[in-house]
Amino acid sequence: IFIQISDENIHHVRQIMDEIFGSSNFVALIPFRKKTMPLGTRHVEQMNDFILFYAKDKSKLKYNKIFVNKDVRGDQDWIWYLDNNGKCHRMNEEQHQTHFGIPEGSRIYRLKSLEPSGPMLSGMFDYEFEGVNYTHPKNGYGTNIEGMKRLEKENRIQVKGSLLNYRLFLDDYPITSLTALWNDTVGADNKTYAVQTNSEVVKRCILMTTDPGDLVLDPTCGSGTSAFVAEHWGRRWITIDTSRVPLALARQRLLTATFPWFELKDRERGP
Repeated sequence: IFIQISDENIHHVRQIMDEIFGSSNFVALIPFRKKTMPLGTRHVEQMNDFILFYAKDKSKLKYNKIFVNKDVRGDQDWIWYLDNNGKCHRMNEEQHQTHFGIPEGSRIYRLKSLEPSGPMLSGMFDYEFEGVNYTHPKNGYGTNIEGMKRLEKENRIQVKGSLLNYRLFLDDYPITSLTALWNDTVGADNKTYAVQTNSEVVKRCILMTTDPGDLVLDPTCGSGTSAFVAEHWGRRWITIDTSRVPLALARQRLLTATFPWFELKDRERGP
């Protein structure tokens, strides 16, 4: 079960959920960006809403890990790139914060230590790189000398201080698992209802916990976002509301979930 709530009452709702489901079945608290811009409050403004995620039995919870593209703009470690000629450059401030101005085709990377967490006897060797002899770190290198030669051949070695480091490129693994802060969900898309939620938020909740053909229930449907997303992703759905206004909005939206509105009209047949 996912419950969306603001920061004003989240503590009360969590107490109730702990009482009903048990605190051991709490899965996650997910803040997600709701406001597009600050409205101008007197004190610190809250830009997020929150999702309380509980399970009936956490040990039996169906969970699908979601991956998103890795965004390293502004990250303190991802400050290097190789141009098309294989020459390394340190990003300037604008390139670091926005990646604007990095030549097309360049490979962004960070430096990682070649030292393993514990002593490695096969890595206890000195290595000559670009005419300079470098002493191994305390625990040695995390590879043998043949491995170091392969790294050098692949342009994966760079000097940092007095040690050799490994170039980890962004395109080696350009995705990352989705974590609890969803800062990329600003505002509702195609908003037709006052309290409508961005469909990306609902999509993530559905994809995390269901497979195609599973049943999704939304007992306060509003504009029908949950059913709309479920329809798109091959889930069955039940959606409920007590007011005629949201039901009318949801009905129209769901009718056009698969086909545009004009395709639902009867077309005149030829003679």
